[in-house]
Amino acid sequence: MNKPLRFLMDSDFLIALYKPDDGNHEKAKSIFTRLMEMDVSVCLSSVVLAESTTVISYKLGMPEAKRFYTMVRDMADGIVFVDEKASERGWRVFFSQKKKGTSYVDCVNIALAELYAFAGILSFDTFYPSAFRRYMEDARKI
Repeated sequence: MNKPLRFLMDSDFLIALYKPDDGNHEKAKSIFTRLMEMDVSVCLSSVVLAESTTVISYKLGMPEAKRFYTMVRDMADGIVFVDEKASERGWRVFFSQKKKGTSYVDCVNIALAELYAFAGILSFDTFYPSAFRRYMEDARKI
């Protein structure tokens, strides 16, 4: 089945979805539930999978990291592996930034969203341009 809208999930969204004590947990659950009701596609990049699983390992330990990894692999409609074109575009986005602390992974997400025409990026991070985050504000816009 070819789902009409595709979204790219970021690490902060995945971690919020997984951790009940995360400040955005309820909002992430609500957004994800709404997206699943709308039968849209949710994907993530290989670098987001690595980054978010590492964060869970660091915060909660390896057994939780393994559960998190399995949950994410099961719920994602696909993993977008970062090829040379996406990596180079990510670096261009990264080096065009002026703010201290810019995340290369976030820049790769922007590159992938542009290259593969994702409808948005599921993230609570205000780094992303509003065009990619518009669905985060109100999932009913879908």
